[in-house]
Amino acid sequence: MNKNTNGNRKRKKISLNQFIINALSEKVSALQTVDIIEKKSFKSFKRRVYESFSSSAK
Repeated sequence: MNKNTNGNRKRKKISLNQFIINALSEKVSALQTVDIIEKKSFKSFKRRVYESFSSSAK
């Protein structure tokens, strides 16, 4: 992995610090996206359960 990292970094002509910052920002972005999707999914689930109970109570 180290050889691949150094090769990619040198081809793109960026410093190791910049490479690390880019990798971390991509990871944080991916985690935030997962969090947003999970929250929307849970809200949708709660709404469907509520609707299900509301319709069965009639």
